[in-house]
Amino acid sequence: MSSPPECIHFNAELASIAQTEHSAIAHFKDGTKWEGDLLIGADGIVSKVRQFIVPNVQLFYLGDVVWRGIVEDSSFCPEGNFFVYVRGRGIYAKFFHIGGGRTHWGFFIEKERTESEIGKLQPNNISIPPKELAKLPDDARNVIESTPVENIVCRFSYDIDPLPKIYDGRVLS
Repeated sequence: MSSPPECIHFNAELASIAQTEHSAIAHFKDGTKWEGDLLIGADGIVSKVRQFIVPNVQLFYLGDVVWRGIVEDSSFCPEGNFFVYVRGRGIYAKFFHIGGGRTHWGFFIEKERTESEIGKLQPNNISIPPKELAKLPDDARNVIESTPVENIVCRFSYDIDPLPKIYDGRVLS
C-alpha cells in the first residue's frame, strides 16, 4: 500500500512539536501543521525532531568530507551489490545498488577544516578534488564522474554520541 502524494511535503521547515494523549503535532514555519498518531524524525544530523527529544546534542567532526550521489547505473554496481574501497591513501568510497537501475555512492577524503569552516556543515569548496578522485580505480571513478551535479551533495562528516533515549511519547528520532 503506498501513501497518497499529499502525505509528502517538501521544503517544510519545522518550527515546533506538540503532543496530546492521542496525537503528535508538527507546526511548520509557514503556518501549516500536521497531526498524526506518530511523528518520526528523519531529518538528518542536525535533527530538529531529535532536539525535541534530547536537546543540546553536540556534533563532533570525524575528520573528512563526503560527497554522495545517485546515478543511473546498470553495469558497475548491479542489483544486490555493495562495493567498498577502503581508506588506504586518504580516501574511502562505497557504492551500492538502490534499485531501478540506480547506484548510490559516497566518496570520502580526509580534510582538516579551515578556521572559516568550523561549525559549518559544508566546506567552502564543494568540488571533488581530481587528485583524490584519481586514487580510485577507473570504473569506480567513472561512476562518480558520470553523476549529474544536481544529484551530488557535499558535507563534512559529523557524528553524535549515543542518545540516552530515542523517543518521547509519540515522537521518535
